[in-house]
Amino acid sequence: MNAVWLAVGLPAAAAQHWGPFTEGPALGGSKQAADDDELFCAYREFNRQYFAGKLPEANVVVQWDAAVELGGNVALTWITNYEGEGEKIAISISTRMQGCELCASMTLLHEMVHVKLRKHDGDQHGKAFQREMRRLVRLKAFDKRW
Repeated sequence: MNAVWLAVGLPAAAAQHWGPFTEGPALGGSKQAADDDELFCAYREFNRQYFAGKLPEANVVVQWDAAVELGGNVALTWITNYEGEGEKIAISISTRMQGCELCASMTLLHEMVHVKLRKHDGDQHGKAFQREMRRLVRLKAFDKRW
């Protein structure tokens, strides 16, 4: 049995100053499935554009989820591979990011790097992660997003 979770944290002080992060739906609210479908469409598009379509798309869920903030995070990626079930991946992004498409897309790209590196051991934000993020910068994945 394997289960891995990765989190992107946002310090409380920073959240108060990031405008759109404070304008999204209140914690505890849920968004309709159409919004989750848009996130998954973005995942598929980024997969094609920046990962040569090599990231899994089957058994992948990408969703808005207010609960990720309960641990002080803005996003979580859960990767499970339970015996007999096969690999499943869930990326959850805080509902407060819905008010900032640029922020949400950068966060999704960040989480997708975790998906790409899911079988690597070591620091989840270490050298391999930094190398992959720089690769995305060279591909202009973050242009007009920051």
